[in-house]
Amino acid sequence: MADLTPSQQRTLSRRLNQALENAWDQVSALDAESQRLVLAEYEAAAVEILRALRAVADGDGAVPVAALQEVIGRVNLALEALLVAQQALAEQQVFRAAVIGAGAIDQLRLLATNGEIEADSVARLPDAREVAERVRQQLVHAPGPDGLRLSDRIWRNHQGLRAELLPAIQTAIINGQAARDAVRGVLGRAGAATAQQIRDIELAKAGALGDRAAEILTGPEAKAYANALRVLRSEVDQANILTTREGIYAVEDVVGTRFLLSPSHPRFDICDLHANVNLHGLGRGVYPRGQSPLPAHPNTLSFEEAVFSWEVTPEDRAQRDDPIAWLQGRPAGEQLGVLQSRDKVAALQAGLLQPGEITTPWRLLAHRYGQAIRAS
Repeated sequence: MADLTPSQQRTLSRRLNQALENAWDQVSALDAESQRLVLAEYEAAAVEILRALRAVADGDGAVPVAALQEVIGRVNLALEALLVAQQALAEQQVFRAAVIGAGAIDQLRLLATNGEIEADSVARLPDAREVAERVRQQLVHAPGPDGLRLSDRIWRNHQGLRAELLPAIQTAIINGQAARDAVRGVLGRAGAATAQQIRDIELAKAGALGDRAAEILTGPEAKAYANALRVLRSEVDQANILTTREGIYAVEDVVGTRFLLSPSHPRFDICDLHANVNLHGLGRGVYPRGQSPLPAHPNTLSFEEAVFSWEVTPEDRAQRDDPIAWLQGRPAGEQLGVLQSRDKVAALQAGLLQPGEITTPWRLLAHRYGQAIRAS
């Protein structure tokens, strides 16, 4: 490739990173849409479960034990519909994110066609649609680092939801029936009810059972709902990252990518380290091709931009940071945010922790450093 003039270099860098930023903005909007759709699916399941409970309730709204198997069956149907909807939504949104990333590749090709950037610079760009389909196949059908496919992650989360929801409904119905029977007396005589019996009776009514189901499905502490959001966001982000990287690495003179924090970055964590250290002599937060730590964790909001060879300064190449020294210079609260373990912070402060152990869970380090930090 012919050498680019400084003006051509600046134009190529600006245009490529504008394309990446546009793709990330679109994926952020897609993520917001995904959250709304996931919530709507979980709310629909809650409505269907309430409908099933009301269908078998007696005149007082109580759900009798005699209807328990019917209730469980209809709740299972609602949960099965939720599982199918979640799997379909995840596959759809992953492909849409890959297509968005592929759009960045097409945008570069169009700029070259229009003469806005040098055609030779992007001559090796891959076919955008082939990339999008390959990424979709990889994320949807191939096992990830955890050995699970996307459908496996969704199914495992679904099993956790079933294990929480079904016993809660069953226990409430059984307790409510027992309380009603106790109050009526074995011969049908009305008796005085205790506060607990009154509570059990009320909790076994269709409305209260529906409220409990809705709480488990979409309440503030809803584990399955939070996990569903996390899985979907992680996969959508990964689809965009993998697709855009194929475009980034096909551009001449790109030496790596710069790890950038989102404006919405909520708290100090491992992403702050990745974005602020110069590990490779390419500049602060810059990683060679294939070595970027993005995504640094599930649910990440961080993103990246391309860095060209002419953007790396002699000072960048001469100055390499020691991540341990960088961490030791941070306040204790920030050290904890990065290391996620008070024991690891103690090992850091004692000079024991090694660079390759920054992201290692403490349970794998305890045998090595536990005794030493307890003695210090």
